[in-house]
Amino acid sequence: MRLLWHDYRYFPYERMLALREARLLFGKQPEDDGDALRLNCSPAAGLVKRLTYFKAAEVAGRTLIPDQATLEASGNGNGQGWDQDSEPIPSLRRQSTRYSAHGLHEYRGKFNPQVVRAIGNLLGFAPGAWVFDPFCGSGTTLLEAAHIGWNAIGIDINPLAVLIANAKIAAFNASPANLAHESNAIEKRLTPIPDGSDWREHLPEPEYLEKWFPVSVLIQLRAILRAIEKAKPTPLQDVFRVVLSDICREVSLQDPGDLRIRRRKNPADNYPAVKMFLDSLRARVASIVRARQHVQPKAGTQQQAVFADTRYAARTVRVFLRNRRRQVFDGAITSPPYATAMPYLDTQRLSLALLGLMGSRELRNGEKKLIGNREIQDKERSNLEGQIEANAAELPDAVIAFCRKLLNLADHATHGFRRRNVPALAYKYLADMASMFGSVLEVIRSKGRYALLVGRNSTELRGQEILIDTPQLLATVAESRGWQVEEMLSFETYHRYDVHQSNSIREEVLVILRAP
Repeated sequence: MRLLWHDYRYFPYERMLALREARLLFGKQPEDDGDALRLNCSPAAGLVKRLTYFKAAEVAGRTLIPDQATLEASGNGNGQGWDQDSEPIPSLRRQSTRYSAHGLHEYRGKFNPQVVRAIGNLLGFAPGAWVFDPFCGSGTTLLEAAHIGWNAIGIDINPLAVLIANAKIAAFNASPANLAHESNAIEKRLTPIPDGSDWREHLPEPEYLEKWFPVSVLIQLRAILRAIEKAKPTPLQDVFRVVLSDICREVSLQDPGDLRIRRRKNPADNYPAVKMFLDSLRARVASIVRARQHVQPKAGTQQQAVFADTRYAARTVRVFLRNRRRQVFDGAITSPPYATAMPYLDTQRLSLALLGLMGSRELRNGEKKLIGNREIQDKERSNLEGQIEANAAELPDAVIAFCRKLLNLADHATHGFRRRNVPALAYKYLADMASMFGSVLEVIRSKGRYALLVGRNSTELRGQEILIDTPQLLATVAESRGWQVEEMLSFETYHRYDVHQSNSIREEVLVILRAP
């Protein structure tokens, strides 16, 4: 068998993952001849379908195409899909990460979907496996589960993330004909733009929204939402609302290039919200329809995102599994938040308010509930500093020593509140992650594995750059809660081409844990 490489440039970690998944799937050591991997075997077509980083496999005179290659061929930037009759092997100009419903909504911090598939192969998740994501975000793991045929549940404490994740699943599972029909119907309802002057009576938080959108845009947003409300079946309405959410920043008075909610320097009196929504809707629906030409939902599997706190994951998951006559998951895959992470809710504040997911008064308290958040008051900081001294969370010696080092360095007259907050926030993050590790362990089968993709970051105290080695800190915390550290693999991340590019971390570590 020869596994043919794509023509685009790979990162070293992608070739490393490709070699490992080939060896694990086929039970043979591959040899790389430059253009392909050679293996002395003739495997079942189903195994070839599961490969991540190859455009084709030549097996006993046949050419087999992995599902991942067809999905990427359907993505934007790779033409208008792949016609197998005219092109036996897909030829990709570049790697695609927005194929199928992955491009439905931008979401900071989401990881490369190829990595999810590759990790699943490394962990031995065959179709039908039960996979858990305790920080599901916008649903990258869940949508890949739908593509591959895993059963999956994800939880997240951000209501917009849960909405986006479930909308992606609904979009992929929908009949392509019905998805296209309903999106066309919305366009007809919005041509010409209907009257939306009653927006105050029908949009949540009208006083708040008027501070952040021109009234002319709010009239358009009301008209769009009214057009969406008539879509059938009901789950498709959330798909279309998510498309609307994705353009919110662009048509607001907020600077769309700023992760914080700051005003544009030169805002316009109006923005073409209806046109931008319809343009985005056509592109998103076309991407999903193209993907469905090659990969279908797998019968008998289910994927779902649930609004819940991952620190108490076991409680939520037990209810979900009990209703399905199952007790544990085969394993877990996630991309967790970082210590002192950027503000997820602040970034998505306008969507949360417009869609009625969270009131303006709830936003600050909602941010505080997120693991890794940076919102803290002086009283809470003082309380957490006392917990550091007492090690109230019973963190491992090396971890609490690091927190105490931060505490000592932060106590300096030249530091403002942000730097003074660092020790308390780092400690709280690690204590919360300790609770998460303990809770997730309760719902993973014996010897099941848990893969976390997380990067290092840094802070500056007293003029010193202090490395926060989040992967190592989390591995040490996980061990203290009963996990065994099986492996830690370093690789550079996939380059981001969006508003968050300048804030992205270019090197991450795959931490693989094993349940006892």
